[in-house]
Amino acid sequence: MKRLLSLCLCGALVVTMTASAIASDQTQTITASSIQYAGLTVEPENRATALHFEDMRTVVLEYNYTIDYLKAVSSDAGEMDADDLYEIVAGLETMKSGLSELQSLFLSSPTVSLSTDEGSVSGVSDINNALVVLYAGIYSMLGYDIASLELDIASYESSALTLDTTIETTKNTLNTSMNQVVKGAESLYIAIVTMENAMGDIDRGIAAMERAVALFQTQYDRGLISLFELETMEYQLRQLESAKETLDFQVRTTKMTLEGMVGMERTGELYLYPLTMPTEEELAAVDYESNLTKAMNQNEAYMNAEAEYFTNVGSTTYKRNWVVAIDNFKANYYLTCITVPEMSRLVSVAEDTVAYQNRALEITAKSYELGMSSEEEYNTALDNVAAAESDLFKAELNLFTEYRDYIWATTYGIV
Repeated sequence: MKRLLSLCLCGALVVTMTASAIASDQTQTITASSIQYAGLTVEPENRATALHFEDMRTVVLEYNYTIDYLKAVSSDAGEMDADDLYEIVAGLETMKSGLSELQSLFLSSPTVSLSTDEGSVSGVSDINNALVVLYAGIYSMLGYDIASLELDIASYESSALTLDTTIETTKNTLNTSMNQVVKGAESLYIAIVTMENAMGDIDRGIAAMERAVALFQTQYDRGLISLFELETMEYQLRQLESAKETLDFQVRTTKMTLEGMVGMERTGELYLYPLTMPTEEELAAVDYESNLTKAMNQNEAYMNAEAEYFTNVGSTTYKRNWVVAIDNFKANYYLTCITVPEMSRLVSVAEDTVAYQNRALEITAKSYELGMSSEEEYNTALDNVAAAESDLFKAELNLFTEYRDYIWATTYGIV
Protein backbone atom coordinates (compact mmCIF):
# COMPACT_ATOMS: atom_id res chain seq x y z
CA MET A 1 0.00 0.00 0.00
CA LYS A 2 2.78 2.47 0.90
CA ARG A 3 4.47 1.58 -2.34
CA LEU A 4 1.32 2.26 -4.36
CA LEU A 5 0.77 5.54 -2.44
CA SER A 6 4.27 6.70 -3.34
CA LEU A 7 3.64 5.69 -6.94
CA CYS A 8 0.45 7.79 -7.02
CA LEU A 9 2.20 10.78 -5.48
CA CYS A 10 4.96 10.58 -8.04
CA GLY A 11 2.47 10.33 -10.85
CA ALA A 12 0.48 13.28 -9.52
CA LEU A 13 3.58 15.45 -9.33
CA VAL A 14 4.59 14.51 -12.88
CA VAL A 15 1.11 15.35 -14.18
CA THR A 16 1.09 18.67 -12.31
CA MET A 17 4.51 19.69 -13.61
CA THR A 18 3.61 18.68 -17.17
CA ALA A 19 0.29 20.52 -17.03
CA SER A 20 2.02 23.65 -15.74
CA ALA A 21 4.49 23.53 -18.61
CA ILE A 22 1.67 23.15 -21.15
CA ALA A 23 -0.27 26.00 -19.56
CA SER A 24 2.85 28.17 -19.69
CA ASP A 25 3.22 27.52 -23.42
CA GLN A 26 -0.44 28.28 -24.08
CA THR A 27 -0.18 31.71 -22.49
CA GLN A 28 2.21 32.75 -25.27
CA THR A 29 -0.11 32.02 -28.21
CA ILE A 30 -1.08 35.64 -28.95
CA THR A 31 0.73 36.78 -32.09
CA ALA A 32 1.02 40.01 -34.01
CA SER A 33 -1.24 38.62 -36.72
CA SER A 34 -3.96 37.67 -34.24
CA ILE A 35 -3.93 41.19 -32.89
CA GLN A 36 -4.02 42.60 -36.39
CA TYR A 37 -7.09 40.59 -37.42
CA ALA A 38 -8.80 41.26 -34.12
CA GLY A 39 -9.27 44.85 -35.30
CA LEU A 40 -7.77 46.29 -32.12
CA THR A 41 -6.84 49.99 -31.99
CA VAL A 42 -5.03 51.89 -29.30
CA GLU A 43 -6.49 55.29 -28.56
CA PRO A 44 -4.29 57.87 -26.84
CA GLU A 45 -5.21 58.18 -23.18
CA ASN A 46 -3.64 61.60 -22.75
CA ARG A 47 -5.49 64.23 -24.78
CA ALA A 48 -3.16 67.09 -23.85
CA THR A 49 -1.13 68.83 -26.57
CA ALA A 50 1.37 70.66 -24.34
CA LEU A 51 3.68 69.76 -21.46
CA HIS A 52 5.19 71.53 -18.47
CA PHE A 53 8.53 70.09 -17.37
CA GLU A 54 7.37 70.25 -13.74
CA ASP A 55 4.54 67.83 -14.59
CA MET A 56 6.73 65.24 -16.32
CA ARG A 57 6.99 62.76 -13.46
CA THR A 58 3.26 62.76 -12.77
CA VAL A 59 2.35 62.41 -16.44
CA VAL A 60 4.85 59.63 -17.20
CA LEU A 61 3.86 57.60 -14.13
CA GLU A 62 0.20 57.90 -15.12
CA TYR A 63 0.31 57.23 -18.86
CA ASN A 64 3.50 55.37 -19.76
CA TYR A 65 2.91 51.73 -20.78
CA THR A 66 6.34 50.56 -19.62
CA ILE A 67 5.64 52.05 -16.20
CA ASP A 68 2.33 50.14 -16.06
CA TYR A 69 4.16 46.89 -16.77
CA LEU A 70 6.86 47.57 -14.18
CA LYS A 71 4.21 48.42 -11.58
CA ALA A 72 2.49 45.09 -12.25
CA VAL A 73 5.76 43.17 -11.94
CA SER A 74 6.59 45.03 -8.73
CA SER A 75 3.19 44.13 -7.32
CA ASP A 76 3.72 40.47 -8.20
CA ALA A 77 7.12 40.54 -6.51
CA GLY A 78 5.48 41.82 -3.34
CA GLU A 79 3.15 38.82 -3.29
CA MET A 80 6.01 36.28 -3.31
CA ASP A 81 6.03 34.07 -0.24
CA ALA A 82 8.62 31.67 1.14
CA ASP A 83 5.77 29.21 1.85
CA ASP A 84 5.37 28.74 -1.92
CA LEU A 85 8.97 27.60 -2.17
CA TYR A 86 8.61 25.28 0.82
CA GLU A 87 5.57 23.70 -0.87
CA ILE A 88 7.77 22.96 -3.88
CA VAL A 89 10.37 21.46 -1.54
CA ALA A 90 7.67 19.26 0.03
CA GLY A 91 6.58 18.06 -3.40
CA LEU A 92 10.14 17.24 -4.38
CA GLU A 93 10.64 15.40 -1.09
CA THR A 94 7.55 13.32 -1.87
CA MET A 95 8.88 12.57 -5.33
CA LYS A 96 12.25 11.65 -3.86
CA SER A 97 10.58 9.25 -1.43
CA GLY A 98 8.66 7.59 -4.26
CA LEU A 99 11.72 7.33 -6.46
CA SER A 100 13.69 5.86 -3.57
CA GLU A 101 11.16 3.01 -3.22
CA LEU A 102 11.09 2.42 -6.96
CA GLN A 103 14.86 2.47 -7.12
CA SER A 104 15.12 0.08 -4.17
CA LEU A 105 12.68 -2.28 -5.86
CA PHE A 106 14.66 -2.15 -9.06
CA LEU A 107 17.99 -2.76 -7.33
CA SER A 108 16.61 -5.60 -5.14
CA SER A 109 15.04 -7.48 -8.07
CA PRO A 110 17.79 -9.48 -9.79
CA THR A 111 15.44 -10.62 -12.54
CA VAL A 112 14.49 -7.06 -13.41
CA SER A 113 16.69 -5.19 -15.89
CA LEU A 114 16.54 -1.64 -17.22
CA SER A 115 18.27 -0.04 -20.17
CA THR A 116 17.87 3.72 -20.05
CA ASP A 117 19.33 4.06 -23.52
CA GLU A 118 16.85 1.67 -25.09
CA GLY A 119 14.03 2.38 -22.63
CA SER A 120 13.39 -1.41 -22.24
CA VAL A 121 12.34 -3.21 -19.03
CA SER A 122 11.71 -6.83 -18.01
CA GLY A 123 10.64 -8.44 -14.76
CA VAL A 124 9.02 -11.33 -12.95
CA SER A 125 5.72 -9.70 -12.03
CA ASP A 126 3.34 -7.17 -13.52
CA ILE A 127 3.41 -4.91 -10.46
CA ASN A 128 7.19 -4.84 -10.33
CA ASN A 129 7.38 -4.16 -14.06
CA ALA A 130 4.86 -1.31 -13.67
CA LEU A 131 6.87 0.30 -10.91
CA VAL A 132 10.13 0.02 -12.81
CA VAL A 133 8.51 1.37 -15.99
CA LEU A 134 7.29 4.37 -13.98
CA TYR A 135 10.78 4.96 -12.58
CA ALA A 136 12.28 4.71 -16.07
CA GLY A 137 9.60 7.02 -17.46
CA ILE A 138 10.14 9.70 -14.83
CA TYR A 139 13.89 9.53 -15.29
CA SER A 140 13.78 9.71 -19.09
CA MET A 141 11.10 12.44 -19.23
CA LEU A 142 12.30 14.74 -16.45
CA GLY A 143 15.91 13.70 -16.06
CA TYR A 144 15.25 13.21 -12.35
CA ASP A 145 17.03 10.71 -10.17
CA ILE A 146 17.71 10.78 -6.45
CA ALA A 147 20.86 12.90 -6.78
CA SER A 148 19.30 15.53 -9.02
CA LEU A 149 16.27 15.77 -6.75
CA GLU A 150 18.50 16.36 -3.73
CA LEU A 151 20.24 19.18 -5.60
CA ASP A 152 16.90 20.82 -6.48
CA ILE A 153 15.65 20.46 -2.92
CA ALA A 154 18.77 22.16 -1.58
CA SER A 155 18.42 24.92 -4.18
CA TYR A 156 14.78 25.65 -3.29
CA GLU A 157 15.52 25.57 0.43
CA SER A 158 18.32 28.09 -0.11
CA SER A 159 15.99 30.28 -2.19
CA ALA A 160 13.37 30.19 0.55
CA LEU A 161 15.91 31.34 3.12
CA THR A 162 16.98 34.30 0.95
CA LEU A 163 13.54 35.13 -0.45
CA ASP A 164 13.15 38.33 1.58
CA THR A 165 16.41 39.63 0.17
CA THR A 166 15.36 38.59 -3.34
CA ILE A 167 12.07 40.47 -2.98
CA GLU A 168 13.83 43.56 -1.64
CA THR A 169 16.47 43.66 -4.40
CA THR A 170 13.84 42.96 -7.07
CA LYS A 171 11.72 45.88 -5.87
CA ASN A 172 14.79 48.13 -5.76
CA THR A 173 15.60 47.25 -9.35
CA LEU A 174 12.02 47.75 -10.53
CA ASN A 175 11.73 51.12 -8.78
CA THR A 176 14.97 52.25 -10.37
CA SER A 177 13.72 51.06 -13.77
CA MET A 178 10.57 53.16 -13.36
CA ASN A 179 12.61 56.19 -12.35
CA GLN A 180 14.89 55.68 -15.33
CA VAL A 181 11.87 55.82 -17.64
CA VAL A 182 10.84 59.15 -16.08
CA LYS A 183 14.40 60.45 -16.29
CA GLY A 184 14.55 59.38 -19.93
CA ALA A 185 11.40 61.36 -20.68
CA GLU A 186 12.88 64.39 -18.95
CA SER A 187 16.03 64.02 -21.05
CA LEU A 188 13.95 64.03 -24.22
CA TYR A 189 12.20 67.22 -23.08
CA ILE A 190 15.56 68.93 -22.53
CA ALA A 191 16.92 67.60 -25.85
CA ILE A 192 13.95 69.06 -27.73
CA VAL A 193 14.38 72.44 -26.06
CA THR A 194 18.09 72.33 -26.96
CA MET A 195 17.36 71.54 -30.61
CA GLU A 196 14.72 74.25 -30.85
CA ASN A 197 17.27 76.74 -29.55
CA ALA A 198 19.77 75.50 -32.14
CA MET A 199 17.17 76.25 -34.79
CA GLY A 200 17.63 79.94 -33.99
CA ASP A 201 21.38 79.61 -34.52
CA ILE A 202 20.80 78.08 -37.95
CA ASP A 203 18.28 80.81 -38.87
CA ARG A 204 20.85 83.47 -38.03
CA GLY A 205 23.44 81.62 -40.06
CA ILE A 206 21.09 81.43 -43.03
CA ALA A 207 20.30 85.16 -42.78
CA ALA A 208 24.01 86.01 -42.70
CA MET A 209 24.70 83.67 -45.62
CA GLU A 210 21.86 85.21 -47.65
CA ARG A 211 23.45 88.62 -47.15
CA ALA A 212 26.78 87.21 -48.24
CA VAL A 213 25.26 85.64 -51.36
CA ALA A 214 23.66 88.97 -52.25
CA LEU A 215 27.03 90.69 -51.82
CA PHE A 216 28.80 88.07 -53.93
CA GLN A 217 26.13 88.39 -56.61
CA THR A 218 26.79 92.14 -56.82
CA GLN A 219 30.53 91.53 -56.97
CA TYR A 220 30.04 88.90 -59.69
CA ASP A 221 27.85 91.23 -61.73
CA ARG A 222 30.66 93.80 -61.56
CA GLY A 223 33.22 91.23 -62.63
CA LEU A 224 35.06 91.30 -59.31
CA ILE A 225 34.75 87.57 -58.53
CA SER A 226 34.40 84.39 -60.57
CA LEU A 227 31.21 82.40 -61.12
CA PHE A 228 32.67 79.54 -59.08
CA GLU A 229 33.14 81.80 -56.06
CA LEU A 230 29.49 82.84 -56.29
CA GLU A 231 28.39 79.21 -56.72
CA THR A 232 30.45 78.22 -53.69
CA MET A 233 28.64 80.75 -51.52
CA GLU A 234 25.26 79.61 -52.88
CA TYR A 235 26.23 75.99 -52.16
CA GLN A 236 27.04 76.87 -48.54
CA LEU A 237 23.65 78.54 -48.22
CA ARG A 238 21.93 75.38 -49.49
CA GLN A 239 23.90 73.33 -46.98
CA LEU A 240 22.62 75.50 -44.13
CA GLU A 241 19.06 75.24 -45.40
CA SER A 242 19.43 71.46 -45.56
CA ALA A 243 20.79 71.40 -41.99
CA LYS A 244 17.72 73.32 -40.86
CA GLU A 245 15.41 70.77 -42.52
CA THR A 246 17.35 67.94 -40.86
CA LEU A 247 17.10 69.58 -37.44
CA ASP A 248 13.39 70.26 -37.94
CA PHE A 249 12.93 66.55 -38.74
CA GLN A 250 14.83 65.55 -35.60
CA VAL A 251 12.72 67.88 -33.46
CA ARG A 252 9.52 66.43 -34.89
CA THR A 253 10.53 62.76 -34.48
CA THR A 254 11.85 63.35 -30.95
CA LYS A 255 8.58 65.01 -30.04
CA MET A 256 6.74 61.95 -31.39
CA THR A 257 8.86 59.73 -29.13
CA LEU A 258 8.07 61.91 -26.12
CA GLU A 259 4.38 61.98 -27.01
CA GLY A 260 4.39 58.18 -27.02
CA MET A 261 6.07 58.06 -23.61
CA VAL A 262 3.31 60.20 -22.05
CA GLY A 263 0.34 58.53 -23.74
CA MET A 264 -0.35 61.27 -26.29
CA GLU A 265 -1.16 60.96 -29.97
CA ARG A 266 2.10 60.91 -31.93
CA THR A 267 1.82 64.06 -34.05
CA GLY A 268 5.24 65.63 -33.53
CA GLU A 269 3.51 68.92 -32.75
CA LEU A 270 3.79 68.83 -28.96
CA TYR A 271 4.29 72.23 -27.35
CA LEU A 272 6.83 72.36 -24.54
CA TYR A 273 6.65 75.19 -22.03
CA PRO A 274 9.91 77.00 -21.19
CA LEU A 275 12.11 75.49 -18.52
CA THR A 276 12.18 77.09 -15.08
CA MET A 277 15.74 77.65 -13.92
CA PRO A 278 16.73 76.67 -10.35
CA THR A 279 16.71 79.54 -7.90
CA GLU A 280 19.73 80.87 -6.04
CA GLU A 281 18.42 79.22 -2.88
CA GLU A 282 18.13 75.85 -4.61
CA LEU A 283 21.63 76.12 -6.02
CA ALA A 284 23.01 77.10 -2.63
CA ALA A 285 21.45 73.98 -1.10
CA VAL A 286 23.56 71.68 -3.29
CA ASP A 287 25.90 69.99 -0.82
CA TYR A 288 27.77 66.70 -0.86
CA GLU A 289 28.35 66.06 2.83
CA SER A 290 24.89 66.86 4.14
CA ASN A 291 23.00 64.88 1.47
CA LEU A 292 25.31 61.90 0.87
CA THR A 293 23.63 59.46 3.26
CA LYS A 294 20.14 60.33 2.08
CA ALA A 295 21.16 59.96 -1.56
CA MET A 296 23.08 56.69 -1.12
CA ASN A 297 20.17 55.07 0.73
CA GLN A 298 18.13 55.49 -2.47
CA ASN A 299 20.73 53.98 -4.79
CA GLU A 300 19.81 50.58 -6.23
CA ALA A 301 23.35 49.20 -6.44
CA TYR A 302 24.11 50.22 -2.86
CA MET A 303 20.80 48.95 -1.43
CA ASN A 304 21.04 45.60 -3.23
CA ALA A 305 24.69 45.08 -2.27
CA GLU A 306 23.91 45.92 1.36
CA ALA A 307 20.92 43.55 1.47
CA GLU A 308 22.93 40.70 -0.04
CA TYR A 309 25.86 41.31 2.31
CA PHE A 310 23.72 41.19 5.47
CA THR A 311 22.05 38.04 4.15
CA ASN A 312 25.46 36.46 3.67
CA VAL A 313 27.43 37.88 6.60
CA GLY A 314 30.98 36.59 6.51
CA SER A 315 31.13 36.36 2.73
CA THR A 316 34.13 38.30 1.44
CA THR A 317 32.57 38.48 -2.02
CA TYR A 318 29.38 40.17 -0.87
CA LYS A 319 31.33 42.46 1.45
CA ARG A 320 33.55 43.52 -1.44
CA ASN A 321 30.51 44.18 -3.64
CA TRP A 322 29.01 46.35 -0.89
CA VAL A 323 32.23 48.36 -0.45
CA VAL A 324 32.55 48.84 -4.23
CA ALA A 325 28.95 50.06 -4.44
CA ILE A 326 29.63 52.60 -1.68
CA ASP A 327 32.83 53.86 -3.32
CA ASN A 328 31.25 54.13 -6.76
CA PHE A 329 28.25 56.08 -5.51
CA LYS A 330 30.39 58.45 -3.46
CA ALA A 331 32.60 59.23 -6.45
CA ASN A 332 29.72 59.79 -8.85
CA TYR A 333 27.67 61.81 -6.38
CA TYR A 334 30.66 64.02 -5.52
CA LEU A 335 31.22 64.71 -9.21
CA THR A 336 27.55 65.66 -9.61
CA CYS A 337 27.67 68.01 -6.62
CA ILE A 338 30.79 69.88 -7.76
CA THR A 339 29.58 70.15 -11.37
CA VAL A 340 26.49 72.20 -10.46
CA PRO A 341 28.42 75.24 -9.11
CA GLU A 342 30.79 75.08 -12.09
CA MET A 343 27.82 75.25 -14.49
CA SER A 344 26.47 78.15 -12.45
CA ARG A 345 29.80 79.96 -12.83
CA LEU A 346 29.69 79.49 -16.60
CA VAL A 347 26.21 81.01 -16.68
CA SER A 348 27.66 84.12 -15.03
CA VAL A 349 30.42 84.24 -17.65
CA ALA A 350 27.84 83.97 -20.44
CA GLU A 351 25.77 86.75 -18.87
CA ASP A 352 28.86 88.96 -18.84
CA THR A 353 29.40 88.22 -22.54
CA VAL A 354 25.81 89.21 -23.36
CA ALA A 355 26.26 92.49 -21.49
CA TYR A 356 29.48 93.18 -23.40
CA GLN A 357 27.95 92.42 -26.82
CA ASN A 358 24.95 94.63 -26.06
CA ARG A 359 27.32 97.47 -25.16
CA ALA A 360 29.23 96.87 -28.41
CA LEU A 361 25.94 96.95 -30.33
CA GLU A 362 25.03 100.30 -28.81
CA ILE A 363 28.33 101.80 -29.95
CA THR A 364 28.07 100.26 -33.44
CA ALA A 365 24.47 101.47 -33.80
CA LYS A 366 25.48 105.05 -33.03
CA SER A 367 28.42 104.77 -35.42
CA TYR A 368 26.09 103.42 -38.10
CA GLU A 369 23.66 106.30 -37.58
CA LEU A 370 26.54 108.74 -38.10
CA GLY A 371 27.61 106.93 -41.24
CA MET A 372 30.87 105.79 -39.69
CA SER A 373 30.00 102.07 -39.80
CA SER A 374 28.60 99.97 -42.62
CA GLU A 375 25.28 98.13 -42.59
CA GLU A 376 27.18 94.85 -42.57
CA GLU A 377 29.08 95.91 -39.45
CA TYR A 378 25.79 96.80 -37.79
CA ASN A 379 24.25 93.46 -38.80
CA THR A 380 27.34 91.68 -37.48
CA ALA A 381 26.92 93.44 -34.12
CA LEU A 382 23.29 92.30 -34.03
CA ASP A 383 24.39 88.72 -34.79
CA ASN A 384 27.01 88.90 -32.04
CA VAL A 385 24.34 89.82 -29.49
CA ALA A 386 22.07 87.02 -30.71
CA ALA A 387 24.95 84.52 -30.57
CA ALA A 388 25.88 85.61 -27.05
CA GLU A 389 22.26 85.22 -25.95
CA SER A 390 22.19 81.76 -27.54
CA ASP A 391 25.37 80.81 -25.69
CA LEU A 392 23.81 82.05 -22.46
CA PHE A 393 20.77 79.87 -23.08
CA LYS A 394 23.03 76.87 -23.69
CA ALA A 395 24.88 77.58 -20.44
CA GLU A 396 21.55 77.79 -18.60
CA LEU A 397 20.47 74.49 -20.17
CA ASN A 398 23.70 72.88 -18.98
CA LEU A 399 23.10 74.21 -15.48
CA PHE A 400 19.49 73.03 -15.55
CA THR A 401 20.55 69.56 -16.70
CA GLU A 402 23.26 69.21 -14.06
CA TYR A 403 20.93 70.44 -11.34
CA ARG A 404 18.33 67.87 -12.40
CA ASP A 405 21.05 65.20 -12.24
CA TYR A 406 21.73 66.34 -8.69
CA ILE A 407 18.02 66.09 -7.82
CA TRP A 408 17.84 62.60 -9.34
CA ALA A 409 20.92 61.51 -7.41
CA THR A 410 19.77 62.99 -4.10
CA THR A 411 16.11 61.97 -4.26
CA TYR A 412 16.23 58.69 -6.15
CA GLY A 413 19.88 57.60 -5.94
CA ILE A 414 20.38 57.65 -9.71
CA VAL A 415 23.88 58.79 -10.68
